[in-house]
Amino acid sequence: MTNHIDLSVIILNYNSGDYLQKCLESISQSELGDYQIEIIITDNCSTDQSINLAREINCPNTKFLILNDNRGFAAGNNQGLKISDPKSKYVLFLNPDTLVEKNTFKTMIDFFETNSSADAATCYIKLVKTGQMQPECHRGFPTPWRSFSYFTGLYKLAPKSNFLNGYFLGHLD
Repeated sequence: MTNHIDLSVIILNYNSGDYLQKCLESISQSELGDYQIEIIITDNCSTDQSINLAREINCPNTKFLILNDNRGFAAGNNQGLKISDPKSKYVLFLNPDTLVEKNTFKTMIDFFETNSSADAATCYIKLVKTGQMQPECHRGFPTPWRSFSYFTGLYKLAPKSNFLNGYFLGHLD
């Protein structure tokens, strides 16, 4: 077993209600193998009970950073990053309305351990209500053409066209 943190999970919270609690419950059930994780919850000056609900979950190696003001998405995440273990090999920015499947962290760390040329990755993200893939999990680089094709609905004319579907890579399986 390793003596260091392999993955720092940073969750930015702002009035997320019981979503944060459910997120932590799903993380606490994760199968990690020999990997070690830390969870950093940065609260962007919430006024609801989400932090109190989150503290009720027995999620090991969890740190809470309560900010005195709402610093926004990027700054709030960066505050969490500042208190993460500097020797952590990987960082995951996770939204509080996410449910993590049991093998997700282990699978992703295994992927990076065996693919040294990979610098970033995302998981298959499915919508809870429908079970369908969320298109944002495989967004392409938003060039002007790709953005135009998407926002004007042009991509709908040929759903499998690489040329028209680059924004969400809708041509890929």
